[in-house]
Amino acid sequence: MFESIKNNFSYILVMALWSVIGMLSTEIATVFILGTLILFFHKERYFEALFGFFFLIILSDNTEELWRFAKVIKPYYLLLMGALVIFNHRKLISDYTIIKRFVPYLIVALICIYFSVDAGIALQKTISYALILLIVPNIVLYEYNRMGSLFFANLVAFSIIIHLISISVIVTFPEVGISHGGRWQGMFGNPNGLGIFLVVWYILYSAINIEFPDLFSRRERIFYLLFTIMFLWMSGSRTGMLSIGMYELALNGFKYSRYLTVLLLGTFFIFFDFLYDGVIQILFDLGLSESLRLDTIEEGSGRYIAWWFTWEYIKYDSFFYWERHGV
Repeated sequence: MFESIKNNFSYILVMALWSVIGMLSTEIATVFILGTLILFFHKERYFEALFGFFFLIILSDNTEELWRFAKVIKPYYLLLMGALVIFNHRKLISDYTIIKRFVPYLIVALICIYFSVDAGIALQKTISYALILLIVPNIVLYEYNRMGSLFFANLVAFSIIIHLISISVIVTFPEVGISHGGRWQGMFGNPNGLGIFLVVWYILYSAINIEFPDLFSRRERIFYLLFTIMFLWMSGSRTGMLSIGMYELALNGFKYSRYLTVLLLGTFFIFFDFLYDGVIQILFDLGLSESLRLDTIEEGSGRYIAWWFTWEYIKYDSFFYWERHGV
């Protein structure tokens, strides 16, 4: 992991340069970033090209004017990368199995365009997802076949690089990197966005550890765990903490008894409301109420608001409501 970060240091400088130019001029950044993408493909640096796209996705979710360039450039970057993958299809696309498995999804998506209020936006979204399905699996397979397990070490290193950039944003632009209540959000659009990133990448890191147990040293594993815990705590993402906690419970529980673990998790979900008040009271007694924002957990949780909003409209008009209203 540490070696991968060191080897990808030049890529950190590239992303930093993208950010600086983007802050100064969106137009210049568009030309420069798309030119960099073409250079990546010319040099067969497909890994860097892919994670340049991930980098833009993260920045584009941020509403700060500082990162507006990423929102503008992202669709052009995706279109150009899709065109470059197709142009290099003999090298990059060796197996169409993954694409074939998503054909039913794309057919349903095309049918849903008919029910959309704005067919133009629905078509754009469908094309975007189709391009992502074309680009990401094929580049991942190509790079894995070329680099072996080192590719996954670079994958984990990318998440550390994102966190290091977030720390630099927090230090340099605290009004951008720190949200309400002192919650860290770094380069993400909000603290919960950082929480989702932490959960997804932690599960990916865990899967890599299981598949390649000798890839990371004990020191690197401890570092990644502590880094994740620190960012989770500072982001104040309760859902992130709960998700990783339940994942670890299930992962380790299955090693001893699958049936007992399923029973425990099932009991937790069934008696959630009964256990809820007791858990909240324990957290209050431990003095964690302010850090976990327990005073807002009933009425202020964005997740609960989103769930109830979704449920009300599902009851109203079920599946096709979302496509007709461009959601």
